[in-house]
Amino acid sequence: MSENIRSKKRHGQARIEYRACQKEVEEKVAAGYSNIMIYEELAAAGRLTTSYSAFCDYARGEGQRIHSRRHRKAQPNTDNLHLHVAYNMIHPERRTRHEPFRDFRERDRLCRQMEQKYGLTVDNGRESRRSPTATHETAQTYEIHTGQESLFSYAQRHKTAVMEDINRSHSWTDCHRVFLKYGLLLKARGNGLVIQTLDGRLALKASSLDRTLSKAELEKRFGKFEAVAQDFIKACPPEQTYTAAPIQVRPDRDNLYAEYKFALAKRRDEMESLNQQNKRLYAIKQETWGKQYEAIKKTPMLRSHRQKLLKEFQTKKRRDLEAMRQIFRGKRAEVRNKYPFTTWNQFLRHQAGRGQETALAILRSRQREIQNEGTIGVEMAGHYSPLNTKSLSTVDKMRKIWREEAGGLYPQPELKYTIDAKGTVIFNLPKGGTIRDTGTEIHFSSNDDKVKDLAQKLALAKWGPSVDLTGPVLKQKQAQTVTVQAGQPDSTKLDIVVVCTHAFRTNLTPQTGYSR
Repeated sequence: MSENIRSKKRHGQARIEYRACQKEVEEKVAAGYSNIMIYEELAAAGRLTTSYSAFCDYARGEGQRIHSRRHRKAQPNTDNLHLHVAYNMIHPERRTRHEPFRDFRERDRLCRQMEQKYGLTVDNGRESRRSPTATHETAQTYEIHTGQESLFSYAQRHKTAVMEDINRSHSWTDCHRVFLKYGLLLKARGNGLVIQTLDGRLALKASSLDRTLSKAELEKRFGKFEAVAQDFIKACPPEQTYTAAPIQVRPDRDNLYAEYKFALAKRRDEMESLNQQNKRLYAIKQETWGKQYEAIKKTPMLRSHRQKLLKEFQTKKRRDLEAMRQIFRGKRAEVRNKYPFTTWNQFLRHQAGRGQETALAILRSRQREIQNEGTIGVEMAGHYSPLNTKSLSTVDKMRKIWREEAGGLYPQPELKYTIDAKGTVIFNLPKGGTIRDTGTEIHFSSNDDKVKDLAQKLALAKWGPSVDLTGPVLKQKQAQTVTVQAGQPDSTKLDIVVVCTHAFRTNLTPQTGYSR
C-alpha cells in the first residue's frame, strides 16, 4: 500500500519539477539547446519525471503551463501571413477552466472591430456563411487551389435559369430534361438526390444548390422519384457542359489555358505509355519466372536441394522486380519534372517562375484584370516547352539590388523566392526577413531595417519617384490632376493626369501643352 502511495504522482508535481530547474532551462535555451535535448538531459538525471509535452507547456509559459493547442504565433508557412494569439484558459488562482458558452460569437464580433480599427484585411468569418451568396466551402477550396471553376459555381451560375424551368415542370421527365440541358444529371444517392456530370466523375448534393431541390420537396410535386433512362440522355444533347474553366478575368487567359490543356494531355499520354511498357515487361518477366519455376519443380533432385534452389529463385525474382520498379520510378520522375503541374494554378505558377509575365498577371487577375509588369518573357507558341527560362521583371530588379547590396562579397548569399497561388512574389532573405510583391503593393518584415531598405529600393525600381514610402506597405501614389496653360490664343486650360512611373513619364511644355 505504501509503495502505491509513493509511486502515485501528486497534482502539480510537473510544475514543481520544472520550476526547480527553470533557471537552468532558460540558460540552455539561450545557449541554443532545443527543448528535446534539455528534456532528455534532465530526465536522464532524474530531475524530471513529467511528460515531454508538459515540459514544453511550462517552458513556453515561463513557469505557467500554456497548452500547445492554445499557444499560437506568427505563421509564415501559408499564402497569407497571419498571427495567432496565446491565451490561458486556466484561472491562475482557482485553477479552474474558464470557457464561456459559445464564446465564438463574442470572438468574431471583437475580431471585426479590431480589423476595422487597425485597417486589417477583413476575414470571412462565420457571417459569410449566412449570406445568401455564400459559396460551398469545398468548392471554394477547390477554386483557390486549382484556379478553375468548381461544379458548384457552374451550377450556381445557371441556378436562375434552372429554377425557372423546374418551376414550370410537371413531371420527372421535364425535370431531367432541364438538368440535361446544362450537361447535368439528377440521380438518387442514399436518402437524397445529387446533381452530377454526365461522366459521373463529379457530383454535388441537390439541396445544397437550393432547398426546393431536395428529394422530399420534389417528390411532393412529381411523385416518387423516377431515374432517367439512358435512351432519354442520348435523345437530349446538352447545350452547355461543365469544363472546369479558369476563374481569372484576363482576356488572354484562353491562349495560355490551351497550352495548359495541351501540356496536361502530353503528361497523361507519357504516363500512360510508361504504364503500358511496365505491364508488358512485367508480363514477359512473369512468363520467364514461371518457366524457371516449372523447370526447378520438374528436375529430379533431393528435397533439400530443391528448397534451396527455390529460395534462391525467389530472392532473384524479388531483386529483378525491384530493379524494374526502380527503372520505371525514375522514368515517371522524369515526366513529373518535365511537367511539374497537375492543376491550372500550378501551371501558372510554374510558368511565372520561368519568367512568363502573362502567367503572373493572370494569377493576379481573379477579381479584376491586371496588366503585365514587364516584357512578355517566355511565351509558348501554342504548345508547352520545358526549355527557355527567363526571370520575371520584379525578380531581375530584386537581384540587381541584392548584388549591389552585397558589393564585393563572394560568394554572394543566395536570394530565394517563391510565387504563391495569388501571384505574390515572396523573396526569402538569408536572415529570415521576407519581401512580398503583390504587383500593386510591397509588404515587408517591419522589424528589420535592412529588409525595409531593400523593399524601398525595390519599390523605387518598380514605380520610380511616384512610390509612397511612408507607411508599412509600399505602393504607388495616386494620380494627381494638374492644370497647365496650353499656349493657345484663347488661353484654353487642359486638365492632364500626371503619373510618373519608372517606365513612362509625361513632360509638360507651355508650347504644345504636352509631349511624350
